[in-house]
Amino acid sequence: MSSQTLSTIMGSAPVWDNYVVPFNQLLNVTGPLVATPPDQLLQHLAQLSLETPIVMGAVLHDDPENITILNVPRAYPRGVVAQANLDGNIYGFVGGSATDAVPVHIPAAGLAPVAVTSHRDPATLRTELNTPANVIDGLRIPIAAAHANAQALTVQRAMVFPTEMAAVIQAQAVYSIPQFYDLFIGPNMATPGWAVTYEEFIQWWCCAAMRVAAVVGPPAVPAGPALGFATQQVLTVPQQRLLNNWTRRTLSLVTSKVPDTVAPIVASINNLCQDLTTINADCREEEEEKARIAALPQSFAKRFGIPVCEEVMRYVEVDSMDNLPPLLKTLGSHTKQANDHVAIRSAIDIRASENICVANQWSKPVLTASLLVIFREHRLIATGDNYGEGFTPFTITCAGRRICPWSSIYSSVIKE
Repeated sequence: MSSQTLSTIMGSAPVWDNYVVPFNQLLNVTGPLVATPPDQLLQHLAQLSLETPIVMGAVLHDDPENITILNVPRAYPRGVVAQANLDGNIYGFVGGSATDAVPVHIPAAGLAPVAVTSHRDPATLRTELNTPANVIDGLRIPIAAAHANAQALTVQRAMVFPTEMAAVIQAQAVYSIPQFYDLFIGPNMATPGWAVTYEEFIQWWCCAAMRVAAVVGPPAVPAGPALGFATQQVLTVPQQRLLNNWTRRTLSLVTSKVPDTVAPIVASINNLCQDLTTINADCREEEEEKARIAALPQSFAKRFGIPVCEEVMRYVEVDSMDNLPPLLKTLGSHTKQANDHVAIRSAIDIRASENICVANQWSKPVLTASLLVIFREHRLIATGDNYGEGFTPFTITCAGRRICPWSSIYSSVIKE
């Protein structure tokens, strides 16, 4: 896993350069004395990370010797298909690249306050970490509450680090307990006022360096890191794939570089709004036209469209839709295509039964599926490329009935 700086994650122009929140204000929102329940605090923290470079530290049960750095906690969005083990959960990201960052689940217990007996003097605690007899799994073994340097502290298991330190702390994915002190606490202790300003930051490290003894209970408490909490989830392979894809998308969005000027963004948004307004207006007009046509009485023009109606009117030489031949009016009144076959076949039978018709009941054309489509779609004119299109002698003779030499019956059916 690569270790990246905040500038690497945020691009050459970090999005959050101008959004540094004073540590005392950050504590008022995310500190251990906040009355907000841990689960709600997690949601607030995920929302805050949209505007402020949230970098957290945690001691995880599966890596108790180190402080793991969790970046930009975000809530997994609820999708169309519910994912009970993912939806609404908060994840922090270990690593600084969208391609290799690992999502780590932060449960509500991660922001729960915990009381720990630690050292009053962080420098003394750091020195004792160098003595193997005082250390188990990289953590200082428990000290008695009556110890001269003992101090009872209340901290959160996971801490939101000062935003002004975020870029520096985020340079690595993990730190050993002594290394964290040597880099971020020890060198600053001599600075006047620093220890007072960042007192909670120092106290959290003092608790993170401690190990607690097992308690029989109830409730039973196993021996382990004082601030440790579990992050493992039981996910199916598809859920793990969804989580990994969401991680890449989220970090790719976070790492996108902000342009030097917002003018192009504003212009693009304005153009997009204008395009959407035009599209919405066109859609409304189209829907209004559909509603207007749907409200009209059923007619030939309503069913087949005005262009087809005008073409058919020219073919049968009438000036009004009301003057169309009875068969066409009947077709126009149908709302189901299944009724067309009966109407057209009935018209052919009636025409063939007339004395002036050249066809009779045995030689009349057969209403095949292809002719029904031509008739229903009113493909009246043949093309030079395909002589089988439209109402032509070729179509009627070859498709209607091969032995039938007459096509005038179809013309008669349409026009009369």
